[in-house]
Amino acid sequence: MKSGADSSPPNITKVFTVLTLVSILAHAWIGMWQVLTDYIKPLALRLILQLVIVVALVVYLVYGTLVVWGA
Repeated sequence: MKSGADSSPPNITKVFTVLTLVSILAHAWIGMWQVLTDYIKPLALRLILQLVIVVALVVYLVYGTLVVWGA
């Protein structure tokens, strides 16, 4: 096993970190979907807000994955 500044965590740690990120983002989506369906009644507005949230969550997933895997 390497030591020093150039050492990186094992791949299993990276995999579970990304899985944790996915579960957090799924939790966020479920919560935001619930709030939007409960409180935003106009369908067009709700769909636009849901699209914005989905795009943001995908960006978070891509960015988080790039940070973890060091791309």
